[in-house]
Amino acid sequence: MLIKADEEFMRMVDELVNLAESDKELFAGIKWIDNESKKLDISFYDMFFIVLQRHLADEKAKEWLSERSNKKLID
Repeated sequence: MLIKADEEFMRMVDELVNLAESDKELFAGIKWIDNESKKLDISFYDMFFIVLQRHLADEKAKEWLSERSNKKLID
């Protein structure tokens, strides 16, 4: 049984897939996610979620590193 958040996430992903029809870069990214999901034998939506999680973690790590570097310059 899907919870409401899952359904909303899937709707959001579906909208991006539709937008990809007119955006070559987005289309390439979605195609990559689709291929990776098939290699890992997981759903397209699960792979999309994994990619988003990794992206957010990378962004937070960059932010932390930048703040740490700035703090060292101040001290």
